[in-house]
Amino acid sequence: MGSTIWEKVPILGSISRLFVELFGPAPLKEFADYDEYWANRRAQGRVMPFLPRYEVVSGMIPDGASVLDIGCGGGDFLLYLKQHRPNCKLFGVDISRPAIELLRERGLDGCVLDPATSLAAQLGRDYEYVVLMEVIEHVADAESIVRQAQQMHPRRIIITTPNMGFILNRLRLLLGRTPVTVILYHMREHLRFWTVKDFRQWADVLGMEVVRIAAQNYKRWIARTWPSLFCRQIIYECVPKS
Repeated sequence: MGSTIWEKVPILGSISRLFVELFGPAPLKEFADYDEYWANRRAQGRVMPFLPRYEVVSGMIPDGASVLDIGCGGGDFLLYLKQHRPNCKLFGVDISRPAIELLRERGLDGCVLDPATSLAAQLGRDYEYVVLMEVIEHVADAESIVRQAQQMHPRRIIITTPNMGFILNRLRLLLGRTPVTVILYHMREHLRFWTVKDFRQWADVLGMEVVRIAAQNYKRWIARTWPSLFCRQIIYECVPKS
């Protein structure tokens, strides 16, 4: 089959993608729960061995540290961290059983999380670094999960989340469309939203100081320079105040 004109002329493909991002409908492919969500991702090959944020976040974690990944999914980040920080003590938790099964198949340690029981009660130990990577936007009570992370007495809490202030999100609102914040299947995947200013205020209320903000698409100069406007997803390195 011959290539389409969009494939032959890259600039046209970029214009087409931008048009869809600005004017396209919100994704509404329903799934029953996060077990089905992860089963679908696995079946469709949407398990990423590497994302740029893995490199940025791993650079914030010293080799030998104990690391808890909350909402670890299939263990993509932990697998990357194991390769680049081989002396770290790694553990992942997720509410999805298929995700934890995949994590264990990869030789990583983790458990299925019971949302009705506190992290401290389930894990019974502290961790020096707690990672919440693309998690807080998925839960209604993000405050609770961050407070539970603080109960692990970490030196750092590293949170990544979509940026509601990203320029394309702002433009979609102006054009009468709801922003699509890095969603795969259905808009109900994301329940909460933050701009950089909002996150700083939110972290302060929760007793954390944001000591570093990093762009997930860090290789783009404009994203590194103005992450609040030109970064689709942002990494926050936080220090508990107490």
